[in-house]
Amino acid sequence: KGDEIFKGKQYKIEVLEDEENEFTIHQLTISKPMHKNMGKYTCTINEIQTGSYLDVEATPCYFTRQLKSFREIEHRTCTINCQVDIEEADVTWYYEEIEIIKGYPDWFDHIKMVDDGRERSLVINDVPREAAGKFECKTNSDETEMKLRVVPVNEFLKPLEDQTCQEKEQVMFECQMGDDEADAEWRIAGNVVTEDDRIQIKKLEKGIHKLIILRARISDTGDISCTCVGQNETKASLLVNKAEAPVVDAGDQDANDGKVRAKAKVKPRLVRDNLRIATIKVGGTHSWSVDVIGEPITDKTWTQGASYITKAKEALITEEHERIKLTHIDYNTIFEIKDALRKDNCKYKVRAENCNGFDEEWVELVVLGRPARPEGPLEVSNITANGCKLRWKAPLDDGGMPILEYNIELLCPKTKKWIKKGKCAGDKFPLFFDVDGLEEGQEYLFRVSAVNEEGESEPLEGDKPIKAKNPFDKPSKPGTPE
Repeated sequence: KGDEIFKGKQYKIEVLEDEENEFTIHQLTISKPMHKNMGKYTCTINEIQTGSYLDVEATPCYFTRQLKSFREIEHRTCTINCQVDIEEADVTWYYEEIEIIKGYPDWFDHIKMVDDGRERSLVINDVPREAAGKFECKTNSDETEMKLRVVPVNEFLKPLEDQTCQEKEQVMFECQMGDDEADAEWRIAGNVVTEDDRIQIKKLEKGIHKLIILRARISDTGDISCTCVGQNETKASLLVNKAEAPVVDAGDQDANDGKVRAKAKVKPRLVRDNLRIATIKVGGTHSWSVDVIGEPITDKTWTQGASYITKAKEALITEEHERIKLTHIDYNTIFEIKDALRKDNCKYKVRAENCNGFDEEWVELVVLGRPARPEGPLEVSNITANGCKLRWKAPLDDGGMPILEYNIELLCPKTKKWIKKGKCAGDKFPLFFDVDGLEEGQEYLFRVSAVNEEGESEPLEGDKPIKAKNPFDKPSKPGTPE
């Protein structure tokens, strides 16, 4: 590059004598040469110059932490980062499959590329809405990608409304955010609240958030607020009045030892102390026991919610269910499940009803198991005499836990047995594996399985074997000249 080299951390300059002390040797030693050290080096002594070229073969570099997709609010600072296994490695960033360089994309002046040890980051300041899209980071041997979603600053499409109730009654507050993925922070009379046996907090579809106070207290009187975390809030007031005496129907009486007692009309109420999210493993058992208050005696039902695994719709649970048993008595209902399957992973609703009204509640059962088979097809490309590239997609069901890794196997053409060829990180995106060590002319079949803490999935197998051969044939012998 024409720049003079000085002795330093990477460069060592020495003046030596040869073995017979006849000549002086000027020696330059480059410690840990990198790709950027490639080029022509010259040595000038008394106006006499000699030179040579240095070619540095890059060491294969792989990502030890992949890019991850996420969302960001416009005008904030967003950092997209990953990690490489070689500290000195160079990476190239891409946006929508085009290399990021000065002038591209249009909002390039918002971008800063940062290398810190093995960390590689792309920082976008005052992130614009136009930055939403696919980002890629590539080394000389690996690649990773993510999708960035940029959402506008939140606004409340439906604010909270003032409510009035009696002590020990149930009261609900509801609002709707424009940012349907944002989290909410609820406050009662200025105090942050979380879920317990008296408070329920729900985040529903389309940005709807609910706060349900199951048994209101006089001390709850005051402001109720819902804050879109890190952004704005909506407020309403709650007035809790002292409870009135229960309504008594004097015409409906019981005789007990000659004494007459009137029956109270009591709206149903579920005692939610035991209604907590439960986590079990495939084949496990679980039960919920729920006490029920209400006069006259309530009718009790349980409903199985819609399943994202099987796509089954919400359905009432009956006595014919093969794994779920329901037991109802006057003031209690019990839900019991045995030999649980992954498809039992969903929410369940308990409901109590009488002539004075009803009460219901959802509770979630998490069933952990092995992941489903990776999604196909198992694509094979870049076929050569020595290797190829495999591509596939993550399973639709991860078993309720993160995928730790994928196992790659090939069917040995000689022994006809499956042999483990390698592994690939579970959070790698896109999912691919470079196969090497194939024998030219042999046919190979591949399969891939997903692994989580509960075990290994059924394998995804290739549609047909491939032959290890270069995409071009060896040239034929030249013909006889005419």
